[in-house]
Amino acid sequence: MEFSGFKNLTTLVLQLLPVDQNILQPLFFNCIYLQNLTLNQCTFRSDLTITSPTLLHFNINCGHVIGDMKTNIRIIASNLLSMEYSSYFRPRHTLKFNSPMLSKFSYSCRSNSNLVDFSAFKNMTTIVLDRLLGCLQTDVITHLFSKCLLLEHVTFNNCKFTCDLKIRSATLLHLSIVDCYKNLCCYDFSDKLDIDALNLSSFEYRSHTVMRPVISLAAPKLFKVFWDAGFRKRNVSHFAKIARLHLIQNLTMNMSFSQIPKLTKDLVRFQNLKQLKLFIVGAYNPKMDYFWILDIAMASQHLQKLSLTIRNGHTGRSHMVGSERQRREYAKFFHNELKYVELHGCVCSINVIELASHLLRSATLLKQITFSSRRNFYRGAGRWSKDPDNCCWFQHDLIHQHLKHEVNQQCHLIIF
Repeated sequence: MEFSGFKNLTTLVLQLLPVDQNILQPLFFNCIYLQNLTLNQCTFRSDLTITSPTLLHFNINCGHVIGDMKTNIRIIASNLLSMEYSSYFRPRHTLKFNSPMLSKFSYSCRSNSNLVDFSAFKNMTTIVLDRLLGCLQTDVITHLFSKCLLLEHVTFNNCKFTCDLKIRSATLLHLSIVDCYKNLCCYDFSDKLDIDALNLSSFEYRSHTVMRPVISLAAPKLFKVFWDAGFRKRNVSHFAKIARLHLIQNLTMNMSFSQIPKLTKDLVRFQNLKQLKLFIVGAYNPKMDYFWILDIAMASQHLQKLSLTIRNGHTGRSHMVGSERQRREYAKFFHNELKYVELHGCVCSINVIELASHLLRSATLLKQITFSSRRNFYRGAGRWSKDPDNCCWFQHDLIHQHLKHEVNQQCHLIIF
């Protein structure tokens, strides 16, 4: 391949090509301004050395590995800032770095971490590890936090648990543990997750539906939490450890209807919440109202934004409320800080409309209440569920009919 005409090239993507040193050497010799390089589904025919003083971002998305050949990839890039490596196959690539400016690294493949040299990541601040096998504690965490002394953002996604985890860090700001799992033979045993992070401000946890971690969390500065321990009733007990951290201001939770009675007892312990997002899924129960949300709001007198998303399992029976409505009272509810309320998904039931009615009448500073048919769920690590965007039984006119006389001049009722 001829690169002599690409002297001013800054971004290059090579796709589905056989790559060896004979291609890379003229590439970097001629493209002296190259900053972004992607090798997508390429086949590596030999060991590779990436040498470039201008390269800033490097992405490898692996193709098939030929036979059992093991390939060493050495990256010598003095100004490299970020690196992404992903493989849907079991890789045989060993990564070695001489990139002192590297601060962001993403590694996704079914392998042990011994294919990565963590000792070269002294200036690393952000790392994402996806689909790793083996013992995370021995193979990853011990090396990661002892050698990467500037780490601030760490994500473990879909990794395999074979042992307890102990995380110790004075610099860690954000920790995300999402969709990790363990051996099938170990499902009857709880995992231990021990976190001691003095400056941790944000924590995300979403477990495999059958995992029940015993969590010890020492994070005195934690103020933002996402929690999803699956939708089984028995998975809620360990959330009480989170509820003891009273400084939390921003809480997002996924839960099932069966978990509500237990979780409500913990949620009313958060007295400093400013933002609360609840995602609820399950079969519709006409006997269950949503006044428990008012209890939580009463306990959190600093709450400014409340968001509720509901996805019912039997939509045909959960929305048709007709025009019959008997106003129920929740006399003790009042709130002087709540400004924004969002109600998404399957929110045409009489019980949700009653909740909205109480908020409109008793939240004195309420500026906006929004109804929408969107019902996708947050899943952690910046991802959302792929559920249908809209609730098929959403009825704009029905909501407006019941609430139009309860909206005052300072509050806007938005339905879309």
